[in-house]
Amino acid sequence: MSEENRFDLAVVGAGPGGTRAAELAAKKGLSVVLFEKDRTGGTCLNVGCIPTKYLLGAAHDLERIRSMTAAGMLRGSGEFSFRAIQRGKDAAVERLRRGEESALDALGVKRISGSAKLLPGKRIECGGTFYSAKNVIIATGSEPVRLNVPGAELMTDSTGMLSPSKVPARLTVIGAGVIGLEFASLYASFNSAVTVVEAVDALFPADLPEAASLLRHELEARGIRFIFGAKAEKLEKTAEGLVLSINTGSERITVTSDALLCAVGRRPVCDCVTEGCGVEFDRRGGVITDEKMRTKADGIYAVGDVRGGTMLAHAAYADAQIAIADITGEGALPDTNAIPRCVYTDPGYASVGLTPAAAKEKGFDPVLKKTPFSALGMAHASRDTRGACFAVTDKKSGACLGFFLVGTGVHELIDVCAFAVSNGWKREDWERHIAAHPTLSEMIRDTALR
Repeated sequence: MSEENRFDLAVVGAGPGGTRAAELAAKKGLSVVLFEKDRTGGTCLNVGCIPTKYLLGAAHDLERIRSMTAAGMLRGSGEFSFRAIQRGKDAAVERLRRGEESALDALGVKRISGSAKLLPGKRIECGGTFYSAKNVIIATGSEPVRLNVPGAELMTDSTGMLSPSKVPARLTVIGAGVIGLEFASLYASFNSAVTVVEAVDALFPADLPEAASLLRHELEARGIRFIFGAKAEKLEKTAEGLVLSINTGSERITVTSDALLCAVGRRPVCDCVTEGCGVEFDRRGGVITDEKMRTKADGIYAVGDVRGGTMLAHAAYADAQIAIADITGEGALPDTNAIPRCVYTDPGYASVGLTPAAAKEKGFDPVLKKTPFSALGMAHASRDTRGACFAVTDKKSGACLGFFLVGTGVHELIDVCAFAVSNGWKREDWERHIAAHPTLSEMIRDTALR
């Protein structure tokens, strides 16, 4: 093998975790090769986080225009061109992808396009050429899960719903997780009649019930219909449309729509790993690692969705930071106990840390505090008083244990909450903190001090 094909680090997968690992390693002086079979940026940039948020941003703007028109403040009707919105989305993704590739090139990362195969001995084959590295990071991401029911081939996934030929008049969404709710929210703004079918009995059962219930109430107020505790049994194409048969336990009913989105989760993609590499997998197909992202094979790491678990872009960033710190022996480690969770619906949802129930299990004496958006001057000035901030604190120490927010823009507020949870802020810390007024973020301090 030629010397030019030997590297300090090889990264398979150029999504959030892979590109972040490559960039961090290159900044520390390591020679890096990065393999990607599709497009730089992975699912997140190309068919996930960014294009979805572009559409959600357009949807939110439409709702604002309609609200102001209804109040007599604007004379516009809130009409829109879905085709123009799609063009804007594609252009934004393309600009960001070019920027990411330019940043990698500037750092000296060697980018290889093609399907890479990890072979024993930390060797990699791609396009008939072989490479070797002192360390390897697997960052091959995840893919949508398909339901195994008759008619599943008639369903579309999140990628398909990013660029449909037209807005469906009626949309059914199977799955009330992050992906399902975001698409339900944006297509409701684009005038689709939306029905969400969910197998469990509530939104986000692992989160704060009061916050999840509030989000459900606000989404229902926008016309989104929910059917909980329902199992999809089959999908048929008829003259009336796509007919989904569901079982609620007490009855069997049907829902008819023009498009059906299956959003029941994602699963790791690990097909780059060949037999004999020493990498082991869990029962769901995720790569098994320790807390330093090390697999069972010496010198081979895994980051991001390929590990299963928390499938979030910023979780992949944190994984990459941990892996590179272990490889180089330097660098601060992120607090993975305070990973924010965001749902970019209208209104939005964001959370971090422990619920009261989880806090009690860990030995805390939790106190739940609440501030409604309607108590904020900025919420009234912004003409949107939907939502609330919930804070979980420890009664004895006053330490912040968790935050749960519902409202417009809460994904921009959750970072200060994560900082407070990660650093165990107590009452005296908040008392020293001066929050700008009028802002939405000042309610975080107000809630913590209640």
